[in-house]
Amino acid sequence: MKAEFKAQELTKVASFINSINNLICGKFILADVKINEVLKKIEASDELYYFIKEQLIDFNFEKELRKAEIKNRFNGGVFKLPESESKAIALVFCLLVEFNTKNLDFYDFVKENFPTTDNKGDQNAFAEVVLAPLRNSVAKYFGLSKQDNEAVIKELESKVQEEKLQDQMQAEQQQEEKSKEDMFFENVEKIQKHLLEIIKTDPKIKQPLKEDLTFILKSMIYANQYKDLKILNALIVSFERLTKKVHSIKFVYDELKELILDYYNKNAQVNG
Repeated sequence: MKAEFKAQELTKVASFINSINNLICGKFILADVKINEVLKKIEASDELYYFIKEQLIDFNFEKELRKAEIKNRFNGGVFKLPESESKAIALVFCLLVEFNTKNLDFYDFVKENFPTTDNKGDQNAFAEVVLAPLRNSVAKYFGLSKQDNEAVIKELESKVQEEKLQDQMQAEQQQEEKSKEDMFFENVEKIQKHLLEIIKTDPKIKQPLKEDLTFILKSMIYANQYKDLKILNALIVSFERLTKKVHSIKFVYDELKELILDYYNKNAQVNG
């Protein structure tokens, strides 16, 4: 297994391989359910999703599908995936998506591209030609077995729990490290933006006043990045002087003043 991948991600990828093996090895009864499950496994893993996403860059599904289909006279009467591993991965993934969305009928596709005398389609051939290459490429990239990975999943259980605990501790630490000052100015900005919206939509405020208040509020929002209370207070004095008769903002503006006063008081207690 590749050391650069976290145990949580390797577990998810191993689960994907088990899922696609369930589709490869089993009869295609309820194929749509199994295909949906395979796609869900891809979506559940950030690393696997990113791996497949990389293969889709500059990929032309319609073009590659036409080249791969059995009716392409250059294929010698068989369905052929692209020689490029990247394009093959992309084509198989896109086919699964098309089957899942019903843009392509799975059973019709198998019958047309893997024909049999009984007109049912060779599902085993489809599994080996289409599904197995995707599984093999993913297994190789992530350093996993292309067969059963239940043992791997079990082996990684303790490491997964350890990683989850580490992630939780790291998140808590980051939250603690975010200063009270940062939180204060974030909350101040939320209220300032709320005031902006009220002023913009209040038809009772005359346009010249509306423009002045908007300018002051935008100046406040811009000044927040410097975390300077002196600048904020200077702007608030101007804002309050102009809004004495603007009733629509009273409650929200009072909330802003209360927030600033509370911040001052708490800082005074700490510094005192």
